[in-house]
Amino acid sequence: MTLIRKKIEILGTKGKKEINVLFDSGSSRSLIREDIAREISKMIEYPRPDKFRAINETIIEAKKSTPLAFDLNGCSLAHDFKVIDNLDEEAVIGADLMQLKKIKIDMEKEYIDTSQCEIYNRL
Repeated sequence: MTLIRKKIEILGTKGKKEINVLFDSGSSRSLIREDIAREISKMIEYPRPDKFRAINETIIEAKKSTPLAFDLNGCSLAHDFKVIDNLDEEAVIGADLMQLKKIKIDMEKEYIDTSQCEIYNRL
């Protein structure tokens, strides 16, 4: 698991906001705290909660998702984030987005490498 924090301006359907984002290769999904999601974007409710097991073994439920966009080192990204009530972080970029867009974390340089960033999603 690799972790880096970075301040990023996130764009939603209702506005934008600069927030602290945790890049976490150990998180299977990208997440955003509900209060932030509500402020900048419309949310979609799931017919039933999507459940995840956190690293401390607690169960986290995502009852909503929201589309968000941001730029990172010249790479323009758009992705659906799971909305989590009372998430410890403002947002988490997980392995789902990093693998899809070929984003790598360089721990030695504390740098997020987007040099191989995929502009288009693969189907």
